[in-house]
This record gives sequence, C-alpha cells and structure tokens, in this order.
Amino acid sequence: MSGITARASWKATLLTTAVTAGVLTTLSASPAGAVPGDPAAGGSYAYTARLAIGDNVRACTGALVDRYWVITAASCFADDPAQPQALPAGAPKWKTTATVGDKTVDLAELVTRQDRDLVMARLATPVTGVATLPVATTAPTTGENLRVPGYGRTKDEWIPNKLHSGAFTLDTVAATAIATTGTGGAAICKGDTGAPAIREKNGKAELVAVASRSWQGGCLGETETRTGASSSRVDDLGAWVQQTRSLTPDNRTTTVYEPAAQTSEVFRLGTDRQIYGSSFKTGSAGWSAWQLLAPREFVSGPTAVYHADKNTTEVFAIGTDRQVYHSWHNPGSSTWADWQLLAPGKVTGPLQAVYHADKNTIEVIALGDDQQVYHSWYTTGATSWSTWTLVAPGKFTTVNANYIGDRRTNQIYAIGDDGQIYQSYYTTGTTGWTPWQLLAPGRYTALSSVYHADKETIEVAALGEDRKIYHSWYSDATWTWSNFQLVAPGTFTALSTAYQADKNTIEIVALDDSRQIQHAWYTTGATSWSTWTLVAPGKFATAPSTLYHADKNTIETVAVGDDQQVYHAWYTTGTTGWSPWTKLP
Repeated sequence: MSGITARASWKATLLTTAVTAGVLTTLSASPAGAVPGDPAAGGSYAYTARLAIGDNVRACTGALVDRYWVITAASCFADDPAQPQALPAGAPKWKTTATVGDKTVDLAELVTRQDRDLVMARLATPVTGVATLPVATTAPTTGENLRVPGYGRTKDEWIPNKLHSGAFTLDTVAATAIATTGTGGAAICKGDTGAPAIREKNGKAELVAVASRSWQGGCLGETETRTGASSSRVDDLGAWVQQTRSLTPDNRTTTVYEPAAQTSEVFRLGTDRQIYGSSFKTGSAGWSAWQLLAPREFVSGPTAVYHADKNTTEVFAIGTDRQVYHSWHNPGSSTWADWQLLAPGKVTGPLQAVYHADKNTIEVIALGDDQQVYHSWYTTGATSWSTWTLVAPGKFTTVNANYIGDRRTNQIYAIGDDGQIYQSYYTTGTTGWTPWQLLAPGRYTALSSVYHADKETIEVAALGEDRKIYHSWYSDATWTWSNFQLVAPGTFTALSTAYQADKNTIEIVALDDSRQIQHAWYTTGATSWSTWTLVAPGKFATAPSTLYHADKNTIETVAVGDDQQVYHAWYTTGTTGWSPWTKLP
C-alpha cells in the first residue's frame, strides 16, 4: 500500500518579502477583531472562528468546515510563524480555543499540510447549529472579487469585539496560493491569519483560500500603505479536507446483528479513544453495560461485521499509527481478543468490513494515504490476513461496500475526488476487481448501500452537495444503474440504510439539519418513497447507525446525543411508529 508522499518544504510563492500577518505575539485581552472593513451584519459569516492561542500568545481567525473541524493557517501554531512547515501534527503546543457564534471549544488536534500554510484543527466537542462553509471546487481566476471576514485589528481598533469583513480583488493565481489586494480600505491585519477568503455566487458562499501573509496597509500601528496579501488555496484540496474529516473520533457508533445469539451489538469510540461494546439479547431486560474490548487507542470510530462461518463478531478500527487493527468475540466467550494488526499499511477512514458468504472470508476495504481504495481479507483457517491490495486505480474520498449473495460478489461504492460515485466489484472465481464504473452523474458527499432481496436490486442512497438525499439502483433486467432520484424533500448531514426483510422495504435513517433523526422507506411496488417522518424527538451529534433485527423483525437505529451518550430507537412491523429514544447504560 502506498504511503505518504515525501514532504515538500513550504515557501511563500507570493509576496516573498511580506511580513507575516495575523499572528499576535502579545495579547492583553480577548482575540482581536477583523480586517479593516465593514462590521459584519448580524449572523453573517457565522462560520468564522476566533482563535485564542495560548495564554495571551497569539490570536487568529479560521472557518468552520465541519462541526468538528476548523481550517486555518499553520503559522498560527508554529514556533516560528515564518516556517509553518515545521509545525508537527497532533495536539497543539499551546492550549487553544475556538469561538464560533456563542460557543467556545478547545482545539484537540492539528492535521497539517506540508505544501502550504494550512492546517485543519479538530474541536474537542462539535459546534452545532451553525452552517459550515463548503470548500470551493473550481479554481480561482484573476479579477475575481472575494470577501474576507476576520477577527483581526482594524484601522482604529487594537482589539475589536466583533467580526468585520472586507472586499478583495484577486490579482494572481499560483499552484498553492493566490495574491489579492484590498479595496475600499480593506487589508489583512494581525489577528486575521487563517481568515477565509470567500467566493460569493448566487447567494452562496464557498471557501477559496485561507489568509497567510500581508503587507497590513492601514492596520492600526502600521506605517505600510500596501494592502496586498497572500492566501493559501483550498479549492484543490477537497479530497484532503474530506479525508481529514473522516478521522473524527466523535464517538461514532456502529451496529451489527448476531443471529446465533439473537443480539444487537453496538460499538463506539469512547472519549478516551478506546472502543467499547454493548449488546441487547432478545428477551433480556435491557442493554448490557459498556465493555472495553481490549486496550488500545484509535483515531476513528469502529466498523463491525458478523462472521457466520466462525460464529464471531469482528470489529475493526484505525489505530493512532493509522494502521488497521482487529478484535473478535464469539457468544461463548466473555472476553474479546487482543487487538491484532491486519497487515502493514497506513490508511484513512472510513473503514468498511463485509462477510463474503460464498468464500467464507471477511473483507476489509479502506482508503490508503494515496486516496486509492485497498482491500485485505481473511479466510477461515488461515494464519494471517492478506496484504493490502489495490482494488483498481482511482482517487476517492470515502468508501462503502456490501455483499450480494445471488451474484456471489463484493461490491464497493466510492466517491471520487470529482464528487461522483463509482463502483467496482469482485465475483467469486474471477481474477480480480473490475475497473471503476460511474453509477450516474452527480456530486455527492456521503453514501450508504443495501441489497433489496425482494427486487434483487442494489440500492445506493447518497447525500448530495445540496444536502438532499438521492437514490440510484441497479437491476439485472437493465444491466445499468438508474439516474439518481430525490428520495423526498429535506436537507441532511448524514445517512444510513437497512433492508427490512419481513416488509420488503428499503429504509433510510438520516440526521437532518436540525440534528434530529428522520426516516423514509420504499416498499416493493410503490411509485415513490415515503415522506420523511421523525423517528422520535431528540438532538444528536453523530450519524445514525441502523440494522435489521431478524429475530424481532425490527429496524434498530442508534446515535450519539448532544450529551455524548448513546441512544437507541426501534420500529416493529405492525406498530404505528417508532419507540422513544432510550439511553444505553
């Protein structure tokens, strides 16, 4: 498996003699206020973050691109701001807080770039209720007008107490940076390093670049008159941003049904970065207490699968060394196996694990550090896992997989770095995976797949860039994928799918923009999907995970609430609705 490419040394491609902008070496009160421009209207640029670094060490600006992630300049955190390439990944050296709206959160982790002054900073707890800033997908062009909101100095305020914004003209475009000039008195000042350079088009904003260096013309305390600045491009880093977001250790849950013991199993990443499990057996009084699987720290939530041949539940997760580890358990044992390395190779999430019933193998799918999709497998009786092998050439941002029994195939679906969804599959007896095939045109940010046994169709549900959920399916009758069609009106941030065998329905359970969990379904023979219906009142911080419990004929979904506790709701065939949310121990 390919590893990380050699690190290029960072250098300023523009304004090479410019002074470093936005890094305050002393700070007597709260972080400073914004570019010398206009005060931002109430609620405007709400995704802009004010960063307070250390005990009065520095102040910077950033932008919320995910409820857990702020993007900003690496020079804000570097010992020497002129050498951001020296900034190590990991926890910031100085205690740092990010204030977004009325919420102040600690920063827990930095993920750095080595080719430009840029870093993604993970928040210790998510910021909810604030629309995030999407990353631009088209390159900036000379002459464009950009807007920069920030919390730096102004022309007459050392430490303003509110956000300002200014207009800038784009002068030149380089491989990793752009040069801009402020108009109407606007400039990038100290405290504005990391501020988002925003393209506003058709009433929508998108992140083009992040402020890095500036002449600081007109800023309080400066004699310089030039208002030029250099900012690090992000429009070409959509895949990197998506990969970084996928590493969020956000207590994400995964679920699996174990038919031998008739139990629902839930696994989560704890706040201590270790993985815990809880189970519910048909007829029992409730969920078991959380049990530590085995000691080891991880950087991503787990994935799980039931191995029918071995009668074991298998759990996989990415360790702090970015390699995949594996633990397992069978119903006759009260303990889990120690974590074992699958095969050497650094990966990024999310992981996918599938049981191939025809070959009696467990198959694990992951993105390598080169953004390509790799595959490792274990066959009953073998002494070790296979090495990681490339599925097929292509660069992607996320993966999903399932096993199709009547075709004896493993299917992989992946979102390319162009935002479109592709498929590759492996059929028992063939020599390898197929080349990647485009499902249908469209741009998406997340997906989930399921097999519809009654229709013998493969169903893919995907979250569009417009945050609506769409659906495409593959039928043997046509040997083609359908176009993506809207499931039902509504906007969402995450989704999961399941097939309910006793009803012959495809079920989608999704987290909406208000952080409540909604449900839609499609029944064989219907002309359309149902409308979205609320599962039960409750606010959630993570995507739901959903399964079909064959013994009880129930659809079960779990998610992490705003209080970081795991909650469970279920729907039983023949009842009028979902249960209320119940908290696991």
